[in-house]
Amino acid sequence: MAVPSRSHPSAKTSTKPAAKSRPVKKGAHKASPAGKKKKPANAAKPAPGKSARSKKAAGPSISGPGKAVSAAGQAIKRQASGRPAARTPQATVAAAPVQASAGPLKRPRPAVKPAPPTPPPPRKPLITFTVATRQSALAVAQTELAIDYLRKRLPDYEFNILPLVTTGDRQAEWSLEQEGGKGLFVGELESALLDGRADIAIHSAKDLPTQGTSGLQIAGFLPREDPRDVLVIRKELPRPSSIATGSPRRRLQLQRQFTKATFCEIRGNVETRLNKIAEGLADSTVLAAAGLNRLKITERPGMRFQILPLAVSVPAAGQGAIAVQSRADTAAILAPVLDEVTRRAVILERAFLRRMGGGCHTAFAVHYDGIGMHLFHESCGYQRFAVTPHDALEPARVAERVIESLGLNG
Repeated sequence: MAVPSRSHPSAKTSTKPAAKSRPVKKGAHKASPAGKKKKPANAAKPAPGKSARSKKAAGPSISGPGKAVSAAGQAIKRQASGRPAARTPQATVAAAPVQASAGPLKRPRPAVKPAPPTPPPPRKPLITFTVATRQSALAVAQTELAIDYLRKRLPDYEFNILPLVTTGDRQAEWSLEQEGGKGLFVGELESALLDGRADIAIHSAKDLPTQGTSGLQIAGFLPREDPRDVLVIRKELPRPSSIATGSPRRRLQLQRQFTKATFCEIRGNVETRLNKIAEGLADSTVLAAAGLNRLKITERPGMRFQILPLAVSVPAAGQGAIAVQSRADTAAILAPVLDEVTRRAVILERAFLRRMGGGCHTAFAVHYDGIGMHLFHESCGYQRFAVTPHDALEPARVAERVIESLGLNG
């Protein structure tokens, strides 16, 4: 005989309604009343105040052969016996979200050493240039300036210095006015270029002859230093009464400024000349501002340094510029990194010097300041002419025009 299932509040959460017991046909199962199975008297009733969790725990009815037992009835029986209600897979239980487990702990992997950095590609070997220079302190300082300038702009090249002694260095007692000074300080350096001992030669531009040497080129010039002359005079004297200089150019110009001064010859490098003045050879001497600046000589005990304006002392052609000379193949490498402004100015000045055939034994001076030519000649004194940068592109034509207008002859 089928036992009808009893309704329970927890059945509301079931996904399938509890199975109803089929009615018993009349006359079926004629059993004695004594054999009729009765509901136990002590069957527990569902407590009216059950929690929502217990209600939701009840699942749908489970049917088996010959009987139909609701899930609610099973829950009541488990509650009566003290067992927890079984959860059915169909039941949905509302619960607070639980963070997913990170899974089983894993043994940490050993630290992996980073791969060594990729070495840079091998640098191609540097090409070394040998640089010829005079041995004087000023010549070496100018060569170091030139090497520093070139190294910054030509990083694939290295430079070594080859110091040489020139004829002008050996003949320290020669009078440059009588013997002539052009070429005395460059001949040995040019020979080193021609025979391959050197690749580059560094000169003071004012020492270069007006006529070039076959097989060699002036690759260019470094940016120009202050081109003016400096009068070095003993500090206690307002004006010099005697001036030591070996340059006819300087002597003739200063005679117009210091009419009562006497003049004497002086030779030697910058330090030698300064020492001779300190020893009393004369009251003063004249030095190039560029050389003093490059040697970092700004003062001397007991002496005063006085810069001479261009109208008082016009510099020599090329004064203040460092010239870079080489063979043609090396000049093609050097020329693009050298200073264009200085190149145009010095080429224009040398065009005047070439037209006049001048050297250290002549009293001729010319300087281009970018807007005009400053010129001195013993026959006409100081002169100034306007020359535009465009005109300066034709140096030979400008030199010819100016010299003819002054009536000067070479």
